[in-house]
Amino acid sequence: MKRHWLKLVVLASCFALTLWVFPFLRYEILTHHYGKEFEEALQPSAAERVDGMRVIRYQKKEAAVYYVEEGRDAAYLCTYEKGAAGAWNLADWECVWSRDGKRDGIVWPYFWQ
Repeated sequence: MKRHWLKLVVLASCFALTLWVFPFLRYEILTHHYGKEFEEALQPSAAERVDGMRVIRYQKKEAAVYYVEEGRDAAYLCTYEKGAAGAWNLADWECVWSRDGKRDGIVWPYFWQ
């Protein structure tokens, strides 16, 4: 009987770990494939302040990118829309997290600041 419980606990732990790791792997793959497009879409002044980024959603006409500011002072979730010329245009942005306490949200999965 103990063996069955042990198997169940191990199986449940593996399942939970998979659910937790899968989004990170997906975002890494999206960032690897499409990250360059959004590095080029940044304004030159903003690009100097970005410490890291992750593409968290990518579709033909819309994408979402998570940026972390240099020094890890803030994190932003930016939504882009593809224009008629094929260039990505910033449609909306939200400050998700800020070191000074103005914002204190998270994006799933949680990215360490």
